[in-house]
Amino acid sequence: MQQRAITNELRSVGYSAGNLGKNLLWAAADLTLLFILTDILGLPPGWAGSVMMIALVADMVIDLCAGRISAYAQRYGIGYHHMLFALAPVCALSFAALYWMAGAEETNIPGVIAALVAFRISYGLIDIPHNAMLPGIAPDSRSRGRVAGYRYFFSSFATLGVTILLSPKVGSAGATGNTDGLGLFGLAAAGVAVAAIWIAAASAHKSNDSQMASIGRIPILPPLSRDFVTLLLIGLLAGGLSAMFARSMIYYGTHYLSDPQAAADILSMLVIGQFVGSALWSWASQRFETAHVLAVANILSALFVSAFAFTPGGMQFAAGFLIGIALAGVFALPWALLADIIDADDVQFGARYEPQAVSIFVTILKAGAALSMAGTGWALAAVDYVGSQSQSAEIAATVQIMTVLPPIVGGIFGCWLALRLGNSHAAQASHARQLATRTQPTQTKTTMTGED
Repeated sequence: MQQRAITNELRSVGYSAGNLGKNLLWAAADLTLLFILTDILGLPPGWAGSVMMIALVADMVIDLCAGRISAYAQRYGIGYHHMLFALAPVCALSFAALYWMAGAEETNIPGVIAALVAFRISYGLIDIPHNAMLPGIAPDSRSRGRVAGYRYFFSSFATLGVTILLSPKVGSAGATGNTDGLGLFGLAAAGVAVAAIWIAAASAHKSNDSQMASIGRIPILPPLSRDFVTLLLIGLLAGGLSAMFARSMIYYGTHYLSDPQAAADILSMLVIGQFVGSALWSWASQRFETAHVLAVANILSALFVSAFAFTPGGMQFAAGFLIGIALAGVFALPWALLADIIDADDVQFGARYEPQAVSIFVTILKAGAALSMAGTGWALAAVDYVGSQSQSAEIAATVQIMTVLPPIVGGIFGCWLALRLGNSHAAQASHARQLATRTQPTQTKTTMTGED
């Protein structure tokens, strides 16, 4: 029994390592791409914002299709892990091409956009099946909180690498025009990402026995229960408003603090705080109701960002540490709740819409991110921002507002929504028993007929 527990825990850690690979690529694009478009490649901020909106539409289509593709793959025995093995190199190579062209001496806007589209498509096709593995990896709500903590630990490690190795380079490149190293970062990140995603695929391929075969026609969208809609709204706030703090930090350091290195220091402390937070919220979610813990994380994020706004510049890195602790819960815990809601909706609707539920949740997260980046571009265009050399009190005030106000609003409303969720550990345990009872006759029949 103890050996089995150790083996399951190692598989959980191996599965969670996939977040290192995924987030290394996604965090790099999320934290630096808009700045690269405006300050290195020279796109007007309004145009750059429009590119983000186009990416939003593309992501919605890609992720919804990826959910259906994953469902068919699972039904016909291909499995999520095979998708990860096959598509991780495609995603990594498109990312490497994107940053290689961004760092090239000759500007190639069409090539950058083409690489961005290829990256978005292939990322969706690995992100959805990897996330859909979570309910099979962690069968109960308490272990899901723990695995969500593992996942976020690896995500934070990847983000730390981006803030240390990439963000200062991108910030200084906007001011000096020296883009040396962007291409090498893209290649190195691509190699690490493939290795991490393959480890996740190898660790988790036997852990997900989905009931997709019980579904006749595979729909694109899952049924929308009340809790699922509430969680989607929480995801929209997290991906769009709460994440604005980190997403705006390069602009904040450059135009409000006039010190790009200070922005890198704040981001690094934020990520270190996320390491602490991933352990704290994982522990709390196993001892208290996960929805209540998520509510606390959201309201703390709003309070800490408010404190950041009034903290002297030289001490803001300390406030960044506290914000990182809170945001770890804001971003990690919804994944544990999503797995619980998939079980609850399976009981309610009589069929398991696992990859479709994951795909629409990821679509909403990315929609929030794209809307916030587009809004940033349009806000900068409104104050006549044309690049890193743009300096005015109006630009500095705009940058400060878009760094602190959205996360405060997101934290307050995220707390309110989390308290409206009906999830509990007891309810999930009941759903697990009902699902086990429902599948028992099928398992018995399989044993008696000798089918494999």
